[in-house]
Amino acid sequence: MSIATAVTWFFNALLTITWPPLHNSINAAAFALYAALNVVGFVFILLLVPETRNRTLEELDSVFKVSSRDQAMYGIRQLKWFFGRWIWGQGAYGIPVLVVGGRSGGQSGGVEGGLEFRARDRGGDGPANDGDDRDFPADKI
Repeated sequence: MSIATAVTWFFNALLTITWPPLHNSINAAAFALYAALNVVGFVFILLLVPETRNRTLEELDSVFKVSSRDQAMYGIRQLKWFFGRWIWGQGAYGIPVLVVGGRSGGQSGGVEGGLEFRARDRGGDGPANDGDDRDFPADKI
């Protein structure tokens, strides 16, 4: 927690130091510069940082064995799903799920590099809508 607080204060100080000269030189376009940096950070995190929420320590081993290329392709599929579902309103399609550690049953979406990528339906009141997005072969046992 102290590291997170220190990083937050560091970037607050950096923003405080850089804002006045930047605003004086390019006026309102300074907001666009900070917005562009946020977009770059968003893309970096989406494509290269794996999701670890609701994972056990044993599952994290298999999550971090996923190659960066496969992780980036999964992030692109997530972005396509988000825009299709929430921006363009194309209906409730299955959310992309990255299944690691081999093949399991269900809706197949393709196999790349030993990993199966599937889209699971999140609609209705079934068990797929319980907020837990884990889908590992061990869950089927």
